[in-house]
Amino acid sequence: MQSQFSKGLTFLGVLLYLLYGLYTPGYAHAASFNGNVKECIENPKQCEKQQTDAKTSSKQSGSGSESASPVVTIWDIARMIFALIFVICLLYVVLKFINKRSRSYQNSKLIQNFGGTPLGGNKSLQVVKAGRRILILGVGEDVHLIKEIDDQEEVKTFVDQYNQKLEQTLEPRDVATKLLNYLKNMQKTTKVQTPFGELLKSQILAMKQERAAAMKELELKEKRKDE
Repeated sequence: MQSQFSKGLTFLGVLLYLLYGLYTPGYAHAASFNGNVKECIENPKQCEKQQTDAKTSSKQSGSGSESASPVVTIWDIARMIFALIFVICLLYVVLKFINKRSRSYQNSKLIQNFGGTPLGGNKSLQVVKAGRRILILGVGEDVHLIKEIDDQEEVKTFVDQYNQKLEQTLEPRDVATKLLNYLKNMQKTTKVQTPFGELLKSQILAMKQERAAAMKELELKEKRKDE
C-alpha cells in the first residue's frame, strides 16, 4: 500500500514539475566567438571585428527574443490551478479504490499482519490476525506467543483501529501535505544542481579572460619590437 502511494505521489510530482516547466519560460544568451587564441594573436584586427559582430548579433537576438517572449495570463494560471485540483482529486479516488481492494483482499486472507514495533537487537513485537483470533508474537531468534486474544469485541476493536489508520493515510489533507513535502524536496534538489546558464556564463568569462591576456601579450611583443 505504501509503495503504491509513493508511486502515485512520484507520478503526480513529475506531472506538476512538467507543467511548471511549460509555464516558466527561460532563455540563455551567449556571445559566440569564432576562432581560438592563436588566430586572435595572428590577426588582432579580425579578432576585434568578430567580437564586435558577435556583440551586435547578441543584442539583436536579445531584442527579438524579448519581443517574442510569451505572456502568462490569468487564464493560464487559473487553468493550472484547476488542473492541479483535478489531478489531486483523481489521485485521491484512485488511492481510495486501491485501499478498498487491498482491504477486501486482506480480509479474505486467513492470516493478516497488523504490523509491529521493533525492540532492538533484531527483535520485534508483531500483531497477527489468524482467523478470528489476534496473536501477539515476540520475534527474535525464535517466535514466541506472548498473548492470544479470543474476545470478538476486542478483535473487532483491533480491526477497526487498523482500518481507521489506513483511512487516515488517504485523507485529502494528508495527501496534500505529503505532496507539498515532495515538491519542496524536489525544488531543493534542483537548486543544489548547477544551472546550465551559470555554467555557460563561467565558460564564456574564462574565454574572455584568456583572450584579453593573449591581446596584452601581443601588445607587449609589439612594443618590444618597436623599441
